[in-house]
Amino acid sequence: MKDGNELSNISVIIAVKFILGIEFVDYGYRVMTSSLRQEGFLINRKKVYRLMAEQGLLYCSKIQVKTDKRKFVQYYTQQAEAPMQQLCMDIKYLHIHGAGRNALVLTVLDRI
Repeated sequence: MKDGNELSNISVIIAVKFILGIEFVDYGYRVMTSSLRQEGFLINRKKVYRLMAEQGLLYCSKIQVKTDKRKFVQYYTQQAEAPMQQLCMDIKYLHIHGAGRNALVLTVLDRI
């Protein structure tokens, strides 16, 4: 605390849970650190992150999506039944050393 008293980690966790218990409050560890400092705590943001992670109070920063090894692709591919029905194009950016210039190469494939 700012007045010189030392608190245990459990006391800090209780304070964090109290702040998160307020309606419409979903703070991350950085905003939580500033909220704790306003309450009189003298605490580092890294410690707040560690304590919140140990208690499971952090939100996942990455959205975890389970993919079934791209099985969905089979539904998006089209089957060509005749020539010139489905074309695939690719553009490449090349550097021509002799001329010192750049060029674009367009490749067109007919999927039969």
